[in-house]
Order: sequence, then C-alpha cells, then structure tokens
Amino acid sequence: MKKIVSLLMILIFTISLVGCKDKGTSADASKGSDNVNSMVEDISKNSGLDNITSFKVNSKNQLVMAGVTQSNEKKLGIYDADGKLVKDIKIDFGEKLGLCTVDEKDNIYVLTEKSSKREITVFNASGDKTKTINLKNTSKNVEEDGMKEIALRGYMEVDDKGNFYILTFGKDNQSVEAIDKEGKNIKNLYTKCDFISNDDEGNLFVGTMEQGNGAKFYVERTNPLSGQRIWKNEYTSGSFMKTAVHKKGDKDFYGLNSDNISKYNVADGKFIEKVIDFKDYGLVDFNSRIRDIDINKNKDVYILITEFNKKDRSEKSQLVRCNLNNKNKNSEKVITLSLMYQIQDIDVAISKFRKIHPDIKIEVKNTITDINDPSSYEKYTKNVNTEIMSGKGSDIICMNGLPYHKYVDKKALVNLSDFISKDKDFNMKNYNEKIINAFKYKEGLYTIPTRYEFSALAVDKKILEENKINIDDKNRTWNNFMDYARKLTKDKNGDGKIDQYALPKMKGSEIMQFLFLNGNYNKFIDEDKKQAKFDSKEFIDILNLAKEVTTKGIMDTKGDGISTTTGGNIQFLHSDNVFLPTPIFSNVILGDKFNLLNLPSQGSSFTSNSTFSINKHSKYKDECWEFIKFLISEDIQAGDSASGIPINNAALERVQKEIIEMTKDRKPYNLTQDDVNIFNKFISNLSNGDNENSQVQEIVGTETDKFISGQQTAEQAAKIIQNKVSIMLNE
Repeated sequence: MKKIVSLLMILIFTISLVGCKDKGTSADASKGSDNVNSMVEDISKNSGLDNITSFKVNSKNQLVMAGVTQSNEKKLGIYDADGKLVKDIKIDFGEKLGLCTVDEKDNIYVLTEKSSKREITVFNASGDKTKTINLKNTSKNVEEDGMKEIALRGYMEVDDKGNFYILTFGKDNQSVEAIDKEGKNIKNLYTKCDFISNDDEGNLFVGTMEQGNGAKFYVERTNPLSGQRIWKNEYTSGSFMKTAVHKKGDKDFYGLNSDNISKYNVADGKFIEKVIDFKDYGLVDFNSRIRDIDINKNKDVYILITEFNKKDRSEKSQLVRCNLNNKNKNSEKVITLSLMYQIQDIDVAISKFRKIHPDIKIEVKNTITDINDPSSYEKYTKNVNTEIMSGKGSDIICMNGLPYHKYVDKKALVNLSDFISKDKDFNMKNYNEKIINAFKYKEGLYTIPTRYEFSALAVDKKILEENKINIDDKNRTWNNFMDYARKLTKDKNGDGKIDQYALPKMKGSEIMQFLFLNGNYNKFIDEDKKQAKFDSKEFIDILNLAKEVTTKGIMDTKGDGISTTTGGNIQFLHSDNVFLPTPIFSNVILGDKFNLLNLPSQGSSFTSNSTFSINKHSKYKDECWEFIKFLISEDIQAGDSASGIPINNAALERVQKEIIEMTKDRKPYNLTQDDVNIFNKFISNLSNGDNENSQVQEIVGTETDKFISGQQTAEQAAKIIQNKVSIMLNE
C-alpha cells in the first residue's frame, strides 16, 4: 500500500500547480510588503541576468557569473560585489551554458559542450582568454529524459597543480572525473556523488549517498588523487549538505543544507552551529530551491535561488546577499512550533509570514530529522506529550497523531472558537465548515485542520460490468463487499491459475486501517468517558474479516500493490492518495475508468494529520492565531507540494482550475471538469470525522498482524488492544 502512496504522490507532484504570488488573505499578505528583511539584498537585479546558472566569488570579492539574459542571450562576466558588470567575457558556449569556477589566483575556467565535444576555456583574472583545453577520453554529460536543460548541471573544481575535478549530472552519470591540465582523464572517482567542493588546501569535500535499508548520506574530506581520507561523516536526511564552502586559512567551513547554512569544523567535519535559517530570512517559497552558495572574505554569503516553472519547464534565478555575522535585530517575539516532519508548505508559510511580520520569528521544534530511525516517531510523540502535560511545550502544536482530547481535558489548549468569534477578518464561510466543526470537542474548537484526507475505493467500471456486479454505494457492508471480491477473483484463462484478483497486496494492519480506522473509530472509543470497546463481538468480527481478506485468495500476494491488472481491480485509496482530483494510476482517469466509492463503513469518513492548536501557556496567543490563519490562507493552501485537501474553499477551486489548464494537452493524463465534479460531489458528502490517534493505530495494527500470522487468536488480540488502549486513554 505504501507503494501506491508513493506512486500517487509522484503523480500529484508532477501535475500540481505552480506557486503563485501573494494576493492578500485573512492575514493580509500585502500589508508587510515593505518590511521584507533588510538584511537580504537582491544582487541579481543589477546584473541583467534573468537566470544565473553558475557563479563563484574570487579573492577580490568580485563575482564570476554565467547566465542568460531576458532576451535569452548567454553571458559570462565578472561583476562587482553588488552584481554590476565589470567585464563582459566573450565565449562560445555551444548548446548549453557551461560550468564556471576560479582558482586561488582568480583565473577563470569554463566547461562547455559543443556538438558532443567538451572543452575548458581559461581566462586570467581580468577576463582575457589564455588557452583552451580539449577534454580527451572523458565522459559526456547525459541529458535527463524530458528535462529542458539550458546548462550543464554539476560542479567543477581545479587544484593548485591545474588538475580538474568535474561532476556533471546525467541519467547514469554521477561519478567525478579527475582530468589533468592537458585535458586527459586521470581516473573516475566515487559513485553516486551529489557534490564536490574545493577546500582550498588541495583536498575536496565530497557528498555521496548510499542506498540500502534506507538512504544514507555522507560527506567526506579527502585527497582525490592519493585517495587519503581525512574524515568521513554520516548525516541524517534532514541535515545532509548540498554543497560546502571553505576559504583558505579558515578553521571552519559552511555547508548548504535544505533549509539553512550551517558552520562545521574543517578538522573533523563536526557541526558547530546554524548561521542562517532561510525561513527566518524570507527565502523559502513554492517551486524554488536554494541551488548554490559562495562566501567572500568579508563573510558576505551569496545565495543562488532557482524558481522552476512546471508549466513550460523553464527556470528563473535570483542571487541574494546577506552577512553571516549579522543577527536579526528586528526579532522581538519568538513563537515556537512543534512539528513532526519538515513540510514544505509550512516552511513557506513561516518564510512568508516573516516578511509580513518581521518582528515575529517562528522557530520549529522537535522535528524528526532522521526518517530512517524507526524509534524517532515514538520519541517525538513522547517528548511533545511530556511537554504539554507538564504545562510547558511549544506555543503552537501540530496535533498529528496526538490525543488532543486529553490535552483539552487537562486545560492545556486554547479554545480557538473565542478567536474566531472576535476576529472580524475571519469568515468561516471561506472554509469547509463541516470539516472544521468535526474537530470540535466539548462545544469548543481546540484544534483547527489546515488540510484533510479521506479514504475510498476505486473500482474498475468495465470489470464490474463484465461480471454483472452492481455495487450499491449507500447500502453496502463489508460482508457483501467480500462477496463482490470473491466474484472478481478468478481464473480468466482457464489454466487453473488465478489471473484476476480483487484486491492489491496489503498487510493485515493496512486492511485494518480501512475496516476499523475509517468511520469506526468513535464506535470503539468513547473519548469523553475514557472507555474502549475493543473486546466486543463486533470488533472481533472485524479482526476475523481482516484475516479473511488477507488469507482467502482474493488478494494478489505476489503483486506490487500498484498495478491495476495484477494488483487488484478494487483499489483502496487512503489518506492523502486522493487529496486532489488527479489521475489515480499511471494510465487511468478517475471519471473515465474508475468509480470512486465510499468504504463500507459507518458513513463517509475523513481525517486530518495537519491540525494546529495553541498552547494555553503561550505568551503570544494573538500572534499564534495570526500564524494559524496564515496557514489556511488561500495562497499557502493553493501552494505546491502539500498533501491533503485544502480547507480553504478558494484555494481548492484555484488548484482544480490550474491543474485542468496545465494538463489539457497531456492526454490521457489530463484532468477534466468531470473528474473535478466527481471529486467535489464525493467530498461534499463526507460526514464522519475521525479523530486519528497514532498510538491507537499502532496498537491495533501491531496486534492485527500478530493475529493474522497465527501468533494469537482474535479474542486474545482484542483483549490486548482493549487493555493497551484503555491504559492510554486514562494516562
């Protein structure tokens, strides 16, 4: 089932809308436009370059930049520290813009590719050409399928002996070429290399990734030709460097991470401190990423930001400058936010909110940085739970998987209904009221969802017709669902082998997510009375049904969980799989081949793993409310990358219209208005909000798998679940 999630999310990201400019929201995004952090200067606006593809800082604090003008002219030049042109350098780039770098004497080197031939052109510090080096027996960059490339992507470094180290990214090419000053290949170094960077002492910083039981990320400092390694460190996925910058004589170097620049010790590579948080500087936005950095001797850091337009697959860049030694003197209020995982739309919201409110800093706490650590989730929930129950904790808390009812009973959360009733700028009609009101508890709203998800079935229309099956979506139980599944599982070829299965491959715990956790949560848990009812006959029947689904031959146990031909003709779509009306699978459209049906459970259920609450002990409750409002504003909700259905009505409509427009020429992968109508009709009938509790999910899933594998009976599993959940409810 996780494979289905991955495939669907890839599809969603592929066709999702491009980021949009701020228009104004309940937390008006325009009112602070003049308060953008003054410590960040836009250098690129002085350069005349619309897209900077490669740049370096020389010893004179000048910039060497390659890029494209608005009129699509390729340019290479030397620019002053403010981005103004000093010397226009003439060079024939060929098909693509090349990589550029400088050595310790400020000589300039440019890698170009012309008609499958590669060469390095050398210029002196003044920008005058001195020689051309033809590369012999070196591998050519391979362009990624379908990518609109305007430049060679990668890294080039040169050592004090004139040797070159080139890493260019292609379809199957991620090794580093070591090339002598005559252009001959010395040897190829490393595999699965992500970046190289000169340490200005004859060594390289090298970033690599190793696949296996979860990806592992490494950075090493090494002498590339001798192979002598000075150190090699493993970093978590959340703190892995994209590149490193070191200046000769410095004891430290700086690493570019996904959301910050951090300082490290050159001697051992150990982390020292975070020096720039991009969110705090207002530099995070949808469809943009920090591509590269460089630093001059004054500790001015130049940050190259690339914005990608998915519609025409074009790029535009911005080069900004700030100083590593400056601290934000505007910060007066620090609001802490507990967040389980780093999520792009939250990062963007924090960054944009900072621009509007420069006196407020949102500081994320408790985030899981190593997703490969199986114990990290438990550590997070335990840590946040302990903080809240002890009267401490963050100002704003993402309630993903946390028992917010318990916190309400302990009077630890703010009643958001009070803010809503007093806030003249907040109109509940702008949001999906039914979804929001489903999270009310004891006549108050103590957590507000920013997005929501639902579970459903996608059933192949043609196969149902062939088997003369008419599914009544309103009057259906899990028992008659099993009857349909048995009819759909058959030997179509008559060779004694089943070649058509009803269901895709799933574990018992995944089946239980649909049989129990969707629409039935409140049937077996009474939050008010702190009672569980898992030892009932009804729940034991559900356990037995889950086992029947996995053991009675209606599920393709050899399938991959993705294919609609071998993986099952009734597909379970759960959580964020169907957060927007997009193609369900790689070759079908929702309104064309598949029916979208409710699960045969108690009503049409929905959940949210993105709900936010305000800590009763926060000193900045009003400011917290402003940020939560900003999270559900149209521009943030309509932004790219987030999973879940936007709670903001205008955002959902905007997303749907833009996806229809973007995909109109991508048949059969285009989204139509019919698809949107089916989707909107389905969500309009959602009526049963489930209080998703991660601890209950884990308990039920674990004991279900034990029961199905024969380690215990259904009665024993039910009793264990009953005891564990009862203890949890009364802690």
